[in-house]
Amino acid sequence: MAPVFRDTTQALVWQLDPTGDLIALASIIDVSHFRPFCLVRRKRKGTLFWGAQYVKTHLSLQDVLEAGSKLPAPKKDTKIAIQGNSEGNMQAGVKTAAIGIPVDITVSAGGSHKNCLEIQKLSIMNELEYLKKWKLKKPEPSFLKKLRERGENLYMVTEAVETLKDAKLEKGRKAGAGISIPLLTSMGLKGSFNFNTTIHVSLGSVLAFRLKQLITGEKNWDISHLKDKKLKTFTSSEGEYNQ
Repeated sequence: MAPVFRDTTQALVWQLDPTGDLIALASIIDVSHFRPFCLVRRKRKGTLFWGAQYVKTHLSLQDVLEAGSKLPAPKKDTKIAIQGNSEGNMQAGVKTAAIGIPVDITVSAGGSHKNCLEIQKLSIMNELEYLKKWKLKKPEPSFLKKLRERGENLYMVTEAVETLKDAKLEKGRKAGAGISIPLLTSMGLKGSFNFNTTIHVSLGSVLAFRLKQLITGEKNWDISHLKDKKLKTFTSSEGEYNQ
């Protein structure tokens, strides 16, 4: 059974932005590491179902800018309330005489998913031009140097969807199976199980986010509004990007 948190964030993205570039957060332990200004890396290998995956770096734009720079508070958009409650059941049966006598086999399965979320979007897109007046930190921080040497790219969270209240996410799963032999009315077996998961998500947790690739040079920095696989965060070892 897929984790309840991942199911919830994926369903949320589908409701808010089904054809856009909003990314569902996969792990509940990362809810504070994908806020606006946070810097993340892309995993070298994605998954067929989830596509490209991103991992935290514990860094933000503040860590790469010169001393004295100050990041503004993200803009807060309209609050949105979303409530989900789904339940489904499936049952199938088959009769067979493969072992020489009639046998009835039944299988049933079902599941439920409940959540109630109050959320809002945080954005820093209107602040980026103002922030570009701040130069990159010199000398170059060691972590940037290591990423440059490894040829890795950095991405900055520019928008995020966060919870405005504590939330409880619930998911249940049930299944059953039975086998009986009509010629032997006293012989029959039945079994079932129920599995329920509840996760509590605290106020201010990020559930989904948008990214822009960070571009750095010798002194200046920028973000890319285009998706280009050939684009690099570190333009060259000498830093050709220089406004």
